[in-house]
Amino acid sequence: MRVWLLRVLVFLLITLGAAVISIVVYDHAVNQKDMFRFRALHRSEVLKNVGRLLLEWRRNGAEAATREYLDEQRKLGRIYTLLDSKGTVLAGAQLNEDLRDLARRAMDNDGYAIPETAHDFFAPPMRPPSMEAFVFRGRDKAEYVLALTNKAKETPPPGKPKPLVFIVLGACVAAFVLYALFRISTTATRELRAAMRLLGQGDFGVRVDSALERRNDTFSKLARDFNATVTSLAGKQAEQRYMIADLAHDMRSSLTRMALAMELASNTSPDKAARLQSRIKADSDKLNTISEQLMHHVRQQWNEARRIPLRLAVVLRSLARELDTQAREQGKRVVFVHRGGCRVLGNEPQIASMVRNIAANALRHSPASGEVRIFLERDAEAGAARIVIEDDGPGLPQEMLREVFEPFRQGENSGESGLGLAIAKLVCERHGGSITLDNRPERGLRATILLPLMYLERAEQSIDSEPQSETAAWAGAEQ
Repeated sequence: MRVWLLRVLVFLLITLGAAVISIVVYDHAVNQKDMFRFRALHRSEVLKNVGRLLLEWRRNGAEAATREYLDEQRKLGRIYTLLDSKGTVLAGAQLNEDLRDLARRAMDNDGYAIPETAHDFFAPPMRPPSMEAFVFRGRDKAEYVLALTNKAKETPPPGKPKPLVFIVLGACVAAFVLYALFRISTTATRELRAAMRLLGQGDFGVRVDSALERRNDTFSKLARDFNATVTSLAGKQAEQRYMIADLAHDMRSSLTRMALAMELASNTSPDKAARLQSRIKADSDKLNTISEQLMHHVRQQWNEARRIPLRLAVVLRSLARELDTQAREQGKRVVFVHRGGCRVLGNEPQIASMVRNIAANALRHSPASGEVRIFLERDAEAGAARIVIEDDGPGLPQEMLREVFEPFRQGENSGESGLGLAIAKLVCERHGGSITLDNRPERGLRATILLPLMYLERAEQSIDSEPQSETAAWAGAEQ
């Protein structure tokens, strides 16, 4: 209903605008000055001939012929008066003050004068004037004035266009413009609706015609946004298919190995059965890890956890101690180093999980007696807290540095689910940060996390201003 009211309003506005423009253009074309010049040009010869005729009759003493001609013209509503340059009446009716003033104006101006009348906007001056005065030269080279009072009623004035004509013209223009706009909008709307219906049915290959994209209007922008959105959705759907296929492959492989090991364990020696049971447990743990990480990944996508101000040094110190305890069982170490206090607005379990996933991955690929280093520092220029995690492992091929953050993308022979780094990236982006990987020049991999600071603290004695390296402190505590 509102759309139709808007269309009616637009139609009326265009009609009114077109009518006003038409009237203004017409009025400008036949204004009083142009009409004056037109009349002076076409009436001059007529009045000149009448004036010379009356002047010749007067000189020749043809008073009877003069009176007869003037009487005939008077009956037709045209009253002539012939004057000399001094304003003396030579023939015809006597002058009133208005006609005498008009004759004087004709002598002083361009030789032709009509009364000045009020200019009606809707009625341009097309009616013959009530009085006219024209200056001409006789045979004696003297100037004379012929004044005419026009009282003719039997000759209708020239017709003038009525305002209704302009309104009808404006309505026609409005109807044409509105039809064109309606045709353009309905065509684009119909095409977009058809594409949306196909998208709703699950067709991610649908695209709006490129011709609609090239139009420089609102519909072209909508078409480009629609195509970009569908392209993004199609990419995500392809990623999900890949994730499901990869996950199914990993789970099927683990289940197959477990079934085979169980079958072999029932018909083998106790020592070999123990080794098979150990393999079954490893595959079981892997399946459990996959399911937990998958559930965590889904929760991270759909849940917005509560965020509070956090001291990153406190969170990372506690996490590093936990990881270092686990690393010592493998003969490895985890070292935490911080340079200045950093506070962020975030969810502590999620941030801890993000760093844990990356650090655990670094530990897994570190050599025996290797070391994983976690650095925390303030990046004042970027207004962010910088967390750097380094290991001494083999690193990654250059082409995989970005791919490993995608779900179920694993390094060669990793033996993992491929969800840990994907979860870390998702958590980081949810906190407004970024995460990148690069190979260290000497050896190993470096992960850099940037999280926006809540505010900057002064470098003063606080919980964040303890010794930079805490490895020695942990070693003493363990003893």
